[in-house]
Amino acid sequence: VMGEEEFDLWKLNYAKRLIQQEMYLYVNSDLLVGINSHTTDFLKKMVPGVPTHQLSYVSPAQPDYNYLSSSKKTFSQRSGYVFFGYNNFANNIGMDWFQREVLPHINTDHLLHIAGTVYIPKICDCSSQKSACTSLHPNVVCHGAITDDELEHLIKSVKLAINPVLEPSGVATKTCRAMAFGTPVVVSNQDGTFNKNQLSNGAKRCIKGPDDTICFKTEINTLLSDEEAWNQASNAAPTFIAEKFGAGQYMRDWVQIIETLIKQDYNILVHGNALENGESMASQNWHIANMLSKVEGFTVKVMGDNLEPQITGVELVKPPPDVFQVEYHHPLKALEEHHSKTLNFRGYANNPLPNNPFTTGYQANVIIRQNWPPLLETPHPSFCGPRCRVASILPWEFGFLPQSWMKRIKDNSDFLWAPTSYNKRIFENSGLESDRSQVMTAGIDCDLLESHKKQSNVSEEEANSDKPVTFVFTGGFIPRKGIDILLQEWQTLFCQPTSSSQSNDNVKLIVQTSYELGYTSTQISQFENIIQSCNNNIDWKRNTWMEREEHLDMIMGADVYVAPFRSEGFGLPNVEAMILGLNVITSVGGTAADDYMVSSEDDAKKLYPVQAVQQQCYMDPCNAPNKELCVFTPCKNGKCSCETLVDAPSWFEVNRTDLRVQILNVYQDVKANREKRSSKELISDGSGSTTTTGATKFCWSELRNTYKNGVFSVMEEQMKREYPPVEPITKMWRFLVILSVSVAIGLLVGLAFYLWRIWTLGGFRRGGDRKKKLQICDRAIVHANSGDFLIVRGDKHN
Repeated sequence: VMGEEEFDLWKLNYAKRLIQQEMYLYVNSDLLVGINSHTTDFLKKMVPGVPTHQLSYVSPAQPDYNYLSSSKKTFSQRSGYVFFGYNNFANNIGMDWFQREVLPHINTDHLLHIAGTVYIPKICDCSSQKSACTSLHPNVVCHGAITDDELEHLIKSVKLAINPVLEPSGVATKTCRAMAFGTPVVVSNQDGTFNKNQLSNGAKRCIKGPDDTICFKTEINTLLSDEEAWNQASNAAPTFIAEKFGAGQYMRDWVQIIETLIKQDYNILVHGNALENGESMASQNWHIANMLSKVEGFTVKVMGDNLEPQITGVELVKPPPDVFQVEYHHPLKALEEHHSKTLNFRGYANNPLPNNPFTTGYQANVIIRQNWPPLLETPHPSFCGPRCRVASILPWEFGFLPQSWMKRIKDNSDFLWAPTSYNKRIFENSGLESDRSQVMTAGIDCDLLESHKKQSNVSEEEANSDKPVTFVFTGGFIPRKGIDILLQEWQTLFCQPTSSSQSNDNVKLIVQTSYELGYTSTQISQFENIIQSCNNNIDWKRNTWMEREEHLDMIMGADVYVAPFRSEGFGLPNVEAMILGLNVITSVGGTAADDYMVSSEDDAKKLYPVQAVQQQCYMDPCNAPNKELCVFTPCKNGKCSCETLVDAPSWFEVNRTDLRVQILNVYQDVKANREKRSSKELISDGSGSTTTTGATKFCWSELRNTYKNGVFSVMEEQMKREYPPVEPITKMWRFLVILSVSVAIGLLVGLAFYLWRIWTLGGFRRGGDRKKKLQICDRAIVHANSGDFLIVRGDKHN
């Protein structure tokens, strides 16, 4: 406590920064280890999200049972009591209290021996010489500095040792050393050697408080005079040390700690809304969370506003509104102002700071982001520290990414996951390094689709009847989907008086569109005229949102799914139609569909690819001359905000002749197959349709290992995103950091040579799944700051 004139605000803020640094280290740990119950309980309160273990102290003196059984001095052969220790504040004030409050009440027939250069007013003066001390009390012997052998002889010659420590301490070496030799101890309740669950008859612990005068004088006088009490305490003391502070317990503690590390689950955080039957990204998020939650060793959380339906074992965490918008102030940066910003870390569990949605200490190993607009902000270090990796899933359809995204992607994401090979090319063409992207395909809920096929209202008899050959399209009413192409070519084939080779009574086109954006009123009028000219063989379900079951019934009632798109990030409806057994017509030639429109010879009978050519995008939402794309929020009056891309936006234009040929081909094939069914030449599967087997690789049930391996590959890579640099707090810290780095470089060079020698001798190889073994990484030296363990194993050089 200091007066107002002495109060230094800078020192207070400096102290705050130090505890912030301490918390920063805690929350970025896999596991915390306390060396006594005081420390362990403190860590559990501060960082409940990180596993905490207590590591037993190993006493430097262990019981010698040969000595204890044959050479130990008896009660009558011993005399006096001892305190030994270094000259530090805790020992000074403890013994000063002892000489004032307790010493006058101790039997004067026994001397107090003080070993070590411990200065105690009115008892020991150690100021004149460095190693010797002068006794100032007739009943006290001040030995000064003595050798280990001399100290051991002294401990074995006295009846007890004392430790009147007045403030919390760790495990006391002096206490353990005395008890190992069969010498009982009297200690205060601040001695960390003992706790309520770890007591010994070899120690008399004064539990009413550190200054329990009555307890100290009573217990000391008892052990000095009562042989029976002394024998009981002397016999119990070595056993306590062997059991609690022996090498065996220490080894068992480390086995448990390492087993905890090895068995520790990986924390996977899916960032974005997760709705099983929601829009495409939310649905993908739900299935990713559901799939990864079934991987042994993964603990999955979803950070978003919705998780529907609930997934067993998956927790929904509501994102704080400003957790990604705050300017992050790194706890290891220099303290440049008196009033430093408060970090977004929790303190004690029952007093959380605002905005952190997680238990203090929770650290994600991998964050998987998928949302529109994309999440490009800095992941907050309170739950995504230096060992966390961020993978963003980004379907994209326009050739190049926005310029304004590129720096944020590189700074705030480690990897971009591409739903298709086309997306990966976009990322790389936009300037992302090839090793920072990989194809992580979108998935399909095949279980739902197969179940619907079995329960479908479309009977085999209806599928084989003379009803019109039915084509279906479903999606947004936007130019990118190619609806104008489909309607115009449909009119050419089936609605022209001069092209009556195909009766428009035998065909039908269902166009189901939801949201509308991009077509002008003039273009929409032209589409309406086309529909009118086709004598009702086009059923336009405009601006219609369907329930999932109704939507699937509509698709199952068709023969052909047709999508001459200009660009897609993936094209989920195409693959769903393949699973449902429909024939599929869609755009290929560098598009997203290239990944699934190439299948086996049998599947090829149901796939009708249409060649397309990539070119600059010339329609809404593109402004190619200015490299602009206008699909970004906010959108008003049918127009969205614009962004400048890395280069002019592009998409694909199908070969319309090829499209017409494929439409006629599938029309003829469907009619031919119906005739075969009616003549029993073709055996049906009972549902009226056969799944395209090549599409099953996109089923979520088939993608678990793909995503699991993707998560592991991301974790095993070094951090790619920017992370706040470490700066020293003061000039002295700067000097220490430079010195430490210099020493570390020297050690790393030596270690590098040592590891190279082990490698050349075949001493270790790259490890596997960390669930089975602690992995070895040949880049461990270069990236040693990643916080991973490096375990070197050799055949002969362990």
